[in-house]
Amino acid sequence: MISAPLVATVAILVLALVAFAWGRLSAAVIAVGVALALWATGVLTLPEALAGFANPTVMFIAALFVVSESLDATGVSARVGRIVVEHSGTSPARPLVILMLIQSALSAVMSVSGAVATMLPVAVIIATRLAVPPSRLLMPMLFATHAGSMLVLTGTPVNVIVSELAAKETGTPFGFFDFAVAGVPLVIGTVVLSVLLRRWLLPDRPASTPSRDLLALTDALVGSLSGDDEVSCVRVVAGSSLVGRACAEVLASPSAGIRVLTIRDTAGKPKRPDAALAVGDVLTVRAPGQALADARPRLGVVEAGSGPGTALVDGRMGIAEFVVAPRSRLVGVAAFPGMVIGAGDLVVLAVHRDSIEPDAPTVELGVGDVLLLHGSWDALDAIGSERDLLVVEDPVAIRRQVAPIGRKGWIALGILIAMVAALACDLVPAAVGALLAAGAVIILRIVPAERAFRSISWPTVILVAGLIPISTAFAVTGLDNLIGSAIVSFVGPAGPHGALLALCVVVLILGQVMSNTATVLVVAPVAVSVASLMEVSALPFLMALTVSGAASLLTPVATAANLVIQEPGSYRFSDYLRFGAPLAVLYLAVAVLIVPLVWPF
Repeated sequence: MISAPLVATVAILVLALVAFAWGRLSAAVIAVGVALALWATGVLTLPEALAGFANPTVMFIAALFVVSESLDATGVSARVGRIVVEHSGTSPARPLVILMLIQSALSAVMSVSGAVATMLPVAVIIATRLAVPPSRLLMPMLFATHAGSMLVLTGTPVNVIVSELAAKETGTPFGFFDFAVAGVPLVIGTVVLSVLLRRWLLPDRPASTPSRDLLALTDALVGSLSGDDEVSCVRVVAGSSLVGRACAEVLASPSAGIRVLTIRDTAGKPKRPDAALAVGDVLTVRAPGQALADARPRLGVVEAGSGPGTALVDGRMGIAEFVVAPRSRLVGVAAFPGMVIGAGDLVVLAVHRDSIEPDAPTVELGVGDVLLLHGSWDALDAIGSERDLLVVEDPVAIRRQVAPIGRKGWIALGILIAMVAALACDLVPAAVGALLAAGAVIILRIVPAERAFRSISWPTVILVAGLIPISTAFAVTGLDNLIGSAIVSFVGPAGPHGALLALCVVVLILGQVMSNTATVLVVAPVAVSVASLMEVSALPFLMALTVSGAASLLTPVATAANLVIQEPGSYRFSDYLRFGAPLAVLYLAVAVLIVPLVWPF
């Protein structure tokens, strides 16, 4: 019987779908509007309408963004990308396959958008070195990321949502690696089809905006600083003639062609010009290679070895360029190489107007002057947000491309492995495992708390929380049974396979114009009802919906990741449809043919 709440639910759902397709409103705003509308029309009580915001799935998804940020911020994911660059060779097929496989692995533990954003500069650099347009690499990379999101539970929010729904409806949640049943064929199929079809289906267009190779940029900065000499780090030892001398004197007095650029203490902190040198201090020096070797015994210094401040660029320290801004407090300040600025943790390596002049004397700073600064990555990032200096290249972006994996990176990797092990062995609930991992990332200062909160995609979190009540509304009003009965009647003799195919096609089509998370949340209750009416298991239906929901391939607006590659790859709307269509067929085949073999009807 058609009731007023049922009509209200249908009307709210239709309006929400139209709003999603329209694209002018934030998906999160639409989702909250759906929850409030279900309460305002009396379909749900207020606790039921807002229950999504207290759902463990929502907390799990939010925590995963923080864990993902720890890998990105510490350079783990970028280091993986550099391995591709180093082993790319000269054949386009080999780096393409390596890039796609790495993207698949990354998207299993990172968000799809995060994995694409991390590897996008690397992919463009590979394309540049192979002398091929980025359009030949970026779309296969994107589609491999979508396929890889189906490898494990943490791949996408949809995986988590469907697993929780399976537990609710059947008492059996999907395990951490259960998704690999579909994910592995999808990854293999995506790689094979991309290699075979790329020549005919991918455009051959130059990039509209060339990407910067920040690794080459950093090498160029160090090279321009050293000129024909070498830049290296040495440590002051006991008995050195430098012990007790003022830092300002050492900085201002080159000796035998050796110029001291920076002086840091044993903790890696820059020393003030009026401080005295001490045993263990680390000097960054510029000198002809043989001159420094000959002078070491006389000066009482040795190779710096490892430790804080012993390299220009490493996991903790880096270099970046900044421009003196208009109305900056630095205008008129006398600057010189070795000068300590900021909060005392950054050192000026060089001051230049037209080109870097490492040997320039003290310079009175003016608007537009460029400072080459050396210090911790966090300090470089912090000073770039102040009004006195304008950043030339974002230190965070430089760090992610050039810095090796430091101590924090290995800790972040260990936290991720521990979380995956805990979830795979079912030691703790998924939300608890992810929250513990996110908490460890913040407590151990792998990622500052402020950045951790910024890393969470709040629109995604709110979208999931706002649409979870739609499932409750479907059940309360009987709409799930009504639509399910219609589908069962329509497919008729085709049986469960026919119903499964029909639902997957609906999800695939809707997922090209609205969030796949929203699509699956809307269709999942109907799938459960269809399974109940046919007296078969709901598990193959839920897993198949997850697979078809991941096939957001046919339009640039299907996901944020699809949009990210559009400009760098100079892609048009039709490019997504042309290259994505064969892969969409692959997704449907996996959903309808392979999934029921593992989870029988």
